[in-house]
Amino acid sequence: MRAGWLRHRVILKEPVTPLEQSTYGEEVQVYRTAATVWANVEMTAGDEAVTNQVAAASQYYQVTLRYFERLAPTWRVAWGARLLEVSAVVTDGTRRSMTLQCSEVI
Repeated sequence: MRAGWLRHRVILKEPVTPLEQSTYGEEVQVYRTAATVWANVEMTAGDEAVTNQVAAASQYYQVTLRYFERLAPTWRVAWGARLLEVSAVVTDGTRRSMTLQCSEVI
């Protein structure tokens, strides 16, 4: 990995178990900060759809960072004001870096 290539500061958030309950009695997934790391964040695609007469936008990102052993597809990545949900974790064979496929939580 080239020096300076990881130029975005992101926060890795892991899910907390057991689920907490909201004031209405619903089970809510809560996330806690696991680490703050340097990464390279790139938007890969965007999409718009109309479902039940409601417009919805989706944005997809690729986040590249140094290898982090515990990272799983159930985690989230906070990048500035954006919250990204990890859908896939791809590691290289040397365990030096990993790429996360993410979608923005809107």
